[in-house]
Amino acid sequence: MDNLTDLIRAIEGLHGGTATLAQSVPVRETFQGQTVWEGVVHVFDLAGHPTATRAYAWSSPIEGSTKRRFFAALHTDRINSPLQAVRAAIVAENRRRQIPGATVSLFFALLGVALMLGPSVAIAEAQSTVMNAYRLCAVFDGTGLLSEKCSVSAWSSAVDISVEMPASEAREFCATAPGVVSQNGLSFDRGWQLRIYSPFSGGRTIAVCALR
Repeated sequence: MDNLTDLIRAIEGLHGGTATLAQSVPVRETFQGQTVWEGVVHVFDLAGHPTATRAYAWSSPIEGSTKRRFFAALHTDRINSPLQAVRAAIVAENRRRQIPGATVSLFFALLGVALMLGPSVAIAEAQSTVMNAYRLCAVFDGTGLLSEKCSVSAWSSAVDISVEMPASEAREFCATAPGVVSQNGLSFDRGWQLRIYSPFSGGRTIAVCALR
């Protein structure tokens, strides 16, 4: 069952504005007679956003985990209903499956469905680096893949995450991080880093990624 607070946090953390629940809509998407996804998509009124007045949010279970992954998409001409929002998420998931290597889960965590849906989710260019750091944290927190809540250190110019993965995979992920961040409208001043920890690393980083 979706937690309303988590859904609002996902929308406001990714897109800004103030989200208020308007309605909840059952959605069932099928393909060739088979159910691809079935659940409830929550429709929110969105105040204070520069381009959108509505957003869609929902969550899905993460296979092999008790945690859930959260999705948030802005209403646009192309994504104009709960069903269209789910379809866009399915397309994004299919893209994820085409990404080679062992870093797929973390790559998708950063990219996020909301960040793969096109111009509707671009972060306003006027936002500060620190604000973008918190937005990036919201993306990670929304995946349910972290072992601890993402944090931002403005003093150290760093976004810190802890995720259970080998150091080799974390370093491999670092190669993709700057391009993904830039591609999706998040900008960082020079020197900002993503510091990746493991719950088993004794407080030491297993990889440090440049965000620019």
